[in-house]
Amino acid sequence: MKTKVSITIDEDLLKQIEELAKKQGINRSLYMEKLIMQHTREVPVIILATDAKVNGKDKALCNFKEKKLIEHQLYYLKNEGFTEIFVSTDSLDLKKYLEKEQREVKIFFEKQKIGSGGSIAEHAEKIGRRFIFMYCDELYELNLQELVKFHIRNKAGLTLVLQSAAKPSQYGVAVLEGSSVLRFEEKPGKAASHLIFTGLGIIDLAIARKLKKGKLELQLNEIENKYGYLYEGFWKTFDEEKDFKS
Repeated sequence: MKTKVSITIDEDLLKQIEELAKKQGINRSLYMEKLIMQHTREVPVIILATDAKVNGKDKALCNFKEKKLIEHQLYYLKNEGFTEIFVSTDSLDLKKYLEKEQREVKIFFEKQKIGSGGSIAEHAEKIGRRFIFMYCDELYELNLQELVKFHIRNKAGLTLVLQSAAKPSQYGVAVLEGSSVLRFEEKPGKAASHLIFTGLGIIDLAIARKLKKGKLELQLNEIENKYGYLYEGFWKTFDEEKDFKS
């Protein structure tokens, strides 16, 4: 059902809207409705689970606090209001689990290893618009809606969630100017803490298309218009078997 509303709008802007609507062969009301829909449409999420194993077992299927890690992530995403979820994986075990137990999740099965950058680029067109990406071996309590707002407000092509750490990442630490990420340095100078990438971010389609096969982290310095979202809340990464027991 549609409701008629009255709005006040700048006269010159209204003329622009009418011209653009005319080019598309629709009336201005329908054109304005399309504009609003584009900005309120839910942002999809892709969980990157390719080549993520510990002692030969898929990290996503390992138990942590009596639930599989992928269950924790799906609960988190749905609790944050995100229901359009994709998982990229090269694991038949994870594919079978998702098909049986998590049928609402869309699966991108990869027959060869293409890395996190390759996965994002490979599946970007199928997703069709900006999307959040996260690794399958990370847990957060970040407010994802605020992340999306930050990304849109800054007109960013890529927004990376960063957190301060005592030790720099093997992929380098972020050097910022305001919220803009200038570069990642592999061997930073001495500092009490370093800003490192947490494996969570949001990316526009135009940037995602440009990524290549291989790790995303190794391509970050090639990407322009990237921003850092500082987050100091709960973040747990699962690198080894012991991480699932603590």
